[in-house]
Amino acid sequence: MGKVLAITNQKGGTAKTTVAVNLGVGMVREGKKVLLIDADPQGSLTASLGYVEPDDIGITLATVMEEIMNDEEVNLFGNSSSQRGRGCTSGEY
Repeated sequence: MGKVLAITNQKGGTAKTTVAVNLGVGMVREGKKVLLIDADPQGSLTASLGYVEPDDIGITLATVMEEIMNDEEVNLFGNSSSQRGRGCTSGEY
């Protein structure tokens, strides 16, 4: 079974993103499977991993949560009514 690591602190500027990126990269180099979830609305972790424009990603944690709160069907394949940008296809994630 997998393990969950959460890096949290209410205060900004405490190196949460830096720690998450470095832990993730280090674990991948050790042969582990890693899933990093960027729950920050600013998308700093996403940007750190090479996405220059995180706001252009069609399906995000925020869009999925919005669909759930609005009692809409959660759609992970790019046909959501709440998406701002392009959607993912089944081969993109």
